[in-house]
Amino acid sequence: ILNRRLTWTMSIYILTLLPALIVDDLGPVLSITGSLGGGCIAYMAPGLCYLAVNGEEFLVFANQLLNKKKEGNSSGITEADLPLDGNAGQVISNNPTVEIEDGCKPLWWYIFGFPLWCSIASFGRSNMSDRISREGSDNITPQDMSEEDIMVPNGREFSIAIFFVIFGVVAVIAGVGSNLYVQLG
Repeated sequence: ILNRRLTWTMSIYILTLLPALIVDDLGPVLSITGSLGGGCIAYMAPGLCYLAVNGEEFLVFANQLLNKKKEGNSSGITEADLPLDGNAGQVISNNPTVEIEDGCKPLWWYIFGFPLWCSIASFGRSNMSDRISREGSDNITPQDMSEEDIMVPNGREFSIAIFFVIFGVVAVIAGVGSNLYVQLG
């Protein structure tokens, strides 16, 4: 009956309304709500959105970190992808899909949370490709874009996005924890 946006809005409204009806002082309710909302909106959401929107590029970056690049040229295009003789209309895909291979990974892969970051990037990549296919990619052609218009994210930018997500989690935990400590202690 309700779409996703209305469901989330009603859930947040009810989760904020119930404590307000139960407690006498709204200060603690607002401080906990503010620390949760502030940390999520200011820090976590931008980092997660950046990883999701640039999911394909992040998976390429993660694959390069694992040194599991395909043999051949670095674009992932093999000889089988090239047009056949006489078929000049065949186009090479600009975004070959990259998958992180299963198997044993180094310890740093798990310490730095790469399984989580790669799942966020894969989720974002699939949603972005679905959205682009729905809207049609005929709107923008490579001739319409110049080199200045194309931004390819690098490891530094991905590290900043991951830092913001981790900082947001720490900020939410610290904010809620300090609020609970003041209220209960």
